[in-house]
Amino acid sequence: MPSENDRQAQARQTQARQTQARQTHTRPVHVRRAPATPAQAEQVQALWRARALRYVLIYLLMGSALVTLRYQTREVYPQLSALRETRTELQRQQKELSLKVQSLTGEQRVRDWALAHGMMPYAQATKQTRAFGPSVAPPTNSSGTDTSGTDTSGTDTSSANSSSTVQPVSPSSQRPDPGPALSPLTVRTVWR
Repeated sequence: MPSENDRQAQARQTQARQTQARQTHTRPVHVRRAPATPAQAEQVQALWRARALRYVLIYLLMGSALVTLRYQTREVYPQLSALRETRTELQRQQKELSLKVQSLTGEQRVRDWALAHGMMPYAQATKQTRAFGPSVAPPTNSSGTDTSGTDTSGTDTSSANSSSTVQPVSPSSQRPDPGPALSPLTVRTVWR
């Protein structure tokens, strides 16, 4: 069994190892030393004076830039607030007008307006029917053109035809008969 002196020696060795390990793993503390000579002290003071002056000038320049910018844009904020008020007023008017249009163009309102102006619903209107006979083609000459005496532009061609010999239209040059007459076509119309 170890004696009391041995235990104390082991404890001292352990403490020495721990202290040595702490010293090797920690960073050394930098202590600012006072300059050794008066010339060095003046250099340090001049350096800090120059830094302070530089920072003060930068802050003054930034402040003057901000004040100048604010002065140049002084009219923007009142204009923006006026535009916001105008926009809210226009949005309110738009909502009112859309509600008015919806109420005026509602189905029941349109129906009432139509009835008030003499119109009637399609279901209540009287229906009339009429039969159309077969269509008859206009007579044509042998060249296949119209013999009505007018050209397609609507000018009269009878004077041009009077100087030349006009051939009478024979029944053989007319269009052939389309055959038996077609059944009459029924068309329903609604008169309002």
